[in-house]
Amino acid sequence: FSLPLDYLFYSKFVDILSGIATSLSPVLISYVQLNSSEIKFSPIAKNKIYRLASLGAIILFIGVAFVLLKKMDVLHELLIIPFSISALLIVPVNFINYEFYRNNELKKLNQINFLAFLPSMFLILINLYLKSVMVFAFLIPVQLFSFLIINQLMQKSHKHSHQTNKL
Repeated sequence: FSLPLDYLFYSKFVDILSGIATSLSPVLISYVQLNSSEIKFSPIAKNKIYRLASLGAIILFIGVAFVLLKKMDVLHELLIIPFSISALLIVPVNFINYEFYRNNELKKLNQINFLAFLPSMFLILINLYLKSVMVFAFLIPVQLFSFLIINQLMQKSHKHSHQTNKL
């Protein structure tokens, strides 16, 4: 395997996990019991099914990577990190997306997606100079993590504005 093929393998593995997560989100979300007024990551992260599925996916991912990519060097081994992070974050992001769709809050979802894209855009600009595979590999995990953080901040802001309006 070469670096481009290894990178493709890692990214496609995460795409497969994303597809599975997207398909299972409507089923699994009933076990998480999210409050539709507060779409947060914490109920998902505390859920045993999510934690077991995430651990299983990461173990499977690393196992398959080591079996298929026998000639691992430091760069190849480090590439596992951003793709593992992506695999962990895909499920909660999909759950939150599903809740926004279910609650017909597409404007808010679009705002969060746009704001979450900005840090990735910054990495793209940095990578024009660095030309690093590793920086490129972190685009999606940064965007997913940004999505979760921005969602949390918007929820807190929304909750604060509701409390202020009640006074």
